[in-house]
Amino acid sequence: MKFTLKTLMLSTLSLCMILPATASTVNLTFNSAGNSAGGVGTYPYHFTADGHAIDLLCDTYSNEISNGESWQATPVDFLSPQSLSGADKNTFKAIGILFSEILAHSVNSNDAQFAVWGLLDSAALGNGAYDANAASLAASALAAAPGTPDSTFDNLVRYEPIPGTQSANGLPQEFIGLASDNPVPEPSSMLLLGSGLIGGATLLRRRFASK
Repeated sequence: MKFTLKTLMLSTLSLCMILPATASTVNLTFNSAGNSAGGVGTYPYHFTADGHAIDLLCDTYSNEISNGESWQATPVDFLSPQSLSGADKNTFKAIGILFSEILAHSVNSNDAQFAVWGLLDSAALGNGAYDANAASLAASALAAAPGTPDSTFDNLVRYEPIPGTQSANGLPQEFIGLASDNPVPEPSSMLLLGSGLIGGATLLRRRFASK
């Protein structure tokens, strides 16, 4: 019985060490865009992420992707400074506000999509779909950003593309989604799982030792 408990403990420790290291990226496959405006696809972008169907918001205007294209991405905290655009925190807060309004169906999704693009890429401002409505949404969200707590965006995640992993020509884009849809377990979840397994193994060891 000692061998069984020892094996369980070692396996648990190995699991805690391996899972966070191997669960740091996700394979994204772009299927289609649910809407269009200004000659380009707009939110929602239908993806398959490690076999799971999810809808994401694009925040990269200039780079192009095509249906069926796939690449690897790293899920990061929404307000992480790691970004294709290099935008500051308040800009991403504004984008988070716009995305939340899209999800709440309180704004026109095409207007909000172009507002997001306009905040990060001046090239989007030249598209006719970036109209007065989009400009107004962008300005309002940017004004509200500084006073909005960081914790407001805990339910969002950004998918940072890994250069060179795309299956087609061009450059992959950065996308935003709900953290609950992220197929990659967070390190904290792995730690909780590991702690539970270790606790269970320790309890078993104590029970057997008392017999």
